[in-house]
Amino acid sequence: MICHYQTKMTNLLLPLQHIFMVKRFFSYLIVAFFKMLSHLPFWLLYAVADCFYVILYYLIGYRKKVVRKNLNNSFPEKSLEELLRIEKRYFQHLADVFVETIKFRTMSKAEISKRCKYINKEILQAPEFQNRSFICIQGHYGNWEWITHINTEIEQRILAVYKPLHNEIEDKFMLKVREQFGAMLVPKNNILRVLARRQKDNKLSAVGLISDQLPDVNNMTYWMPFLNQDTPVFLGAEKMAKMFDMPIVFLHTRKVKRGHYEIEAIPVTVTPKDERPMKSLINICD
Repeated sequence: MICHYQTKMTNLLLPLQHIFMVKRFFSYLIVAFFKMLSHLPFWLLYAVADCFYVILYYLIGYRKKVVRKNLNNSFPEKSLEELLRIEKRYFQHLADVFVETIKFRTMSKAEISKRCKYINKEILQAPEFQNRSFICIQGHYGNWEWITHINTEIEQRILAVYKPLHNEIEDKFMLKVREQFGAMLVPKNNILRVLARRQKDNKLSAVGLISDQLPDVNNMTYWMPFLNQDTPVFLGAEKMAKMFDMPIVFLHTRKVKRGHYEIEAIPVTVTPKDERPMKSLINICD
C-alpha cells in the first residue's frame, strides 16, 4: 500500500519537475540572449528596440488600456490625436529603456558618464551631505537604471532598494547589471535592517528609492490629487529620513535625446527631523 502511494506521488511529481526544468532552461536562454544584446553597439541596439516597440505596442498591446485610461484622466484637455502621439512615444521610450538597461552591463564608466550626466553633482558633495547618509528619490522617468553610476563619485555607497524578481536566474542577472559600479541592491523588506547596521558601523549610505510605486493596501494612508486623480503616496522616504536623520534629494531626470539623459539633484530637506509631516513629499509634488 505504501509503495503504491509512493509510486503514485512520484508519477504526479515527475511532470512538475519537467516543467520546472523547462522553465529554468528558457530562463538561461533569455539571460544568454540578454548578454549577447549587451555587446551590441547602440545603433544596432536601438534597431532592436524599434522592433521591440512594434511587438509591444501593436502585437501584444502591453497594458495599452491602462496607459490610455491614465492619459485620458491626466490630460482631459488634449485631443485624441495628441494623446495617441504621447501614448506611442511612451511605448517607444519603454522599449529604449529595456535595451539600455541590458546595455548597462557592458558600459564603461566613461561611456555611462557621457550618456547620463549629473549636471550639478556638486550638490551631493556639499557640506550638508558630507559625512552623512542621505536618501535619493526619483520616479520611473527617464532611465532610472543608469543613475547608480554616481556611486563612483560620492563618498556614500548607493543602496538601491528593489523588489526581487520571482525568477531566480533572471534576478541574479539583473543584480549583476545593477551592481557593476559598486551599488548595493537591497530587497525592500531588508532596507531598514541593512541601513541600521551600516549606521552602527559608521558606513555612509545613499539610499535610492523609486517613490512612484503603488503602496500596498496596508500603507495607503495618505492620498493627494496628482494628474487629476486621487493618488496614494509612499511615505517610506519620509519615515526613513526622520528615523535616521537623513537629508532627502530628488533626482530630476530629463531625456536630452535617445540614449542621453541629464540628472539634476534637487535638495528637498537637510533637516528632516524639523519638518512637519508630509512637508517633504508635498514640496516634491508642487
